[in-house]
Amino acid sequence: MAVMSSFNWIGTVPSCANNELLNNVLRGEWGFVGMVETDYDGSYGYMITDHCIRNGNDLMLGFNSAESNKLTDESATAVLAMRQACKNILYTVANSGYYADGNPATGMTNMTKLFVMIDVILAVVLIVVDTIVIVRWRKKKKQAANE
Repeated sequence: MAVMSSFNWIGTVPSCANNELLNNVLRGEWGFVGMVETDYDGSYGYMITDHCIRNGNDLMLGFNSAESNKLTDESATAVLAMRQACKNILYTVANSGYYADGNPATGMTNMTKLFVMIDVILAVVLIVVDTIVIVRWRKKKKQAANE
């Protein structure tokens, strides 16, 4: 449901803003209808968020503090590009399996349950080891005081 565009250049255009790749090949030839996300939209100056959105990239990983990441254009074409990006993001979320039978997924996944179980086991082991170390330390301290 989602594709990540890479950090590299394709010719003279960064892949996150490459219209030929994202719209012609990915969406046109391959029929992709989901969301395209950048690998990283840094503050390097060439990964410009406005260019990415206008050329088929929907979501950018990065931060808004860089000038190249701020959207200031309020033209009709910018609004249409943002509208399309929002549609692609919402399409991906709605069809991702998060909403099974029209309801948001609830409860923990099996992977989350596994991680919680591992955390609990490790916590118990650490508590037991700490208890043993403290008890032995107290015994040695008591023996040293008695001698």
